[in-house]
Amino acid sequence: NIESENGEVPPSRYTVTVLPSENGSNEGESATVRAYGPGVDGGNLYLEHPCPFTVDTGDLEGQLSIEVTGPNGPLIDSDLNVNMIDDGKFDVVYVPSVPGNYLTEVTFNGDPIAGNPFTVVVSDKSGDSSLVSVYGDGLTGGLINEALTFTIDTREAGHGSIDMAIEGPSKCEADYQDHGDGSCDVTYFPIEMGAYKIIIQFDHQDVPGSPFTANAVDASKAVASGPGLSLEPSLVGERALIYLDVEKSGRCEVECRTQETDGTVTKVLFDTLDEVTLSGSYIPSKPGIYQIDISMYGVAVHGSPFSVPVIDLSAVSVTGEGLKIGIVGGDNVIEVKTAGAGPGELKVLMLENQNKKNVNIALVPKSETRYQLLYSPSRPGLYSLQVGYSGVPLDPYLIRVIDPKAVEMEGPGLAAELPTKTLTYFTVNHSKTGCDEAIVRIDSKDSKSKVRLTKEKVSKYVYKYSYQLTDPKIYQISVLLDGESATNPPIRVAGIDQSSIKLYGEGLDGCIVSERGEFFIDTRHAGDGSIGLALEGPAETPVECTEVEEGVYKVCYPPPPPPDV
Repeated sequence: NIESENGEVPPSRYTVTVLPSENGSNEGESATVRAYGPGVDGGNLYLEHPCPFTVDTGDLEGQLSIEVTGPNGPLIDSDLNVNMIDDGKFDVVYVPSVPGNYLTEVTFNGDPIAGNPFTVVVSDKSGDSSLVSVYGDGLTGGLINEALTFTIDTREAGHGSIDMAIEGPSKCEADYQDHGDGSCDVTYFPIEMGAYKIIIQFDHQDVPGSPFTANAVDASKAVASGPGLSLEPSLVGERALIYLDVEKSGRCEVECRTQETDGTVTKVLFDTLDEVTLSGSYIPSKPGIYQIDISMYGVAVHGSPFSVPVIDLSAVSVTGEGLKIGIVGGDNVIEVKTAGAGPGELKVLMLENQNKKNVNIALVPKSETRYQLLYSPSRPGLYSLQVGYSGVPLDPYLIRVIDPKAVEMEGPGLAAELPTKTLTYFTVNHSKTGCDEAIVRIDSKDSKSKVRLTKEKVSKYVYKYSYQLTDPKIYQISVLLDGESATNPPIRVAGIDQSSIKLYGEGLDGCIVSERGEFFIDTRHAGDGSIGLALEGPAETPVECTEVEEGVYKVCYPPPPPPDV
């Protein structure tokens, strides 16, 4: 390729003289000369784009002639360049001006070289930007003051030029590493946080994905918070929220995962809550200590990893008779079990609803996961039991406390012995017991005789009960308040059939002075009762009563004094 100060020197055919070797002959040497490269081998050759190839003559001497002919004839000198790059090696480049077939003839000392002539096809299609591939982490962003890299690959796109610009909060210097195969690596260094726009064009057309938005962040300035990261426990089955304030750190895709005690890992996705806040959440599946890792481009945010206790309130059980009803002055017991609830501490509180006063309640550990609650209220009423585990309260329990001993009963129907088939009554007043209703029963000891009770309301808490005993037997009167006995033991009433009592003996008619009088009382068919005797006369006379056999009594009394004269 011959040039002067005024430009290239015609003509378009160039002949190069190669000096001979000291003792070699030139005959047949053209067959050893080689030409190679896209300009002669073909491939992706495009209109107005360079078509290069290389001619290697080795150490041969002779004349090298190169001529390229296109659809419009031989190329002119401005479209064909030949440069010697080494002894015997030449770089040749021609620029086609029209599409079509191009014929390249290469001769050495007038003889065609191997493969001559060479025919290639030049297309009128320029590079296709849609076939450019751009990839790499640097397209999405990274940390400030660190190198961010991505790759541009045009190997499938054909010939064309790459234009690139990076716009953002700070000026970014970009370094390019050309691989020489149509691809290159681009490295840039953002120094301020924020969004950077990366614009990449091929032959003045945007490549797929361009413009790209890359977020440069400072992970150390992101602030994570929310109940899902708190030292206060999260609950199994309930959503735990996480918030990430990115106002000072910059916004990017956040990497977050939860790791359970058994090693199970779950990914947490974040969404935009507002301009400066991202939010994510997770739902714990089992109790334990969870580790929450939050990072931006692989760098942990401030405070990460977080340790979060998770508890299962459904595993906390509260049972026992003392939970159903409490007794004034009694040892009321409630049992609490926390097995399977996770890490935590049990706390309890009991309040009297009427005056909101605390009630003394003892928490007695029986094992690591089993406790007894003991309380002894001083008066009846409604009480609230509050159970909390690891600082989280369960729904309060409402306990009715009663005082069975405060029942007031009176009336002739409570006598120890009552005649059968005679109507009687008694009243029950439960106004001071803490119960709205009392259940009253009369049962015979052998459960065979039934007694009909008639209930009559006297006032809100006072009722009158009327009845009559049917048989000469032992009966029991019992009062129940919310299933608890207010008569412990039950009140004992003996039914007496007075018509079945027999009296006989001479002492019933009289006696002789100075002689003892005696008679007998037979109560064997009158029921289980006691004997009451009184002897009335001119003077007070003692009476002796002795049971001579079961239900038969002998009565003796001394003779009365002589009558006054």
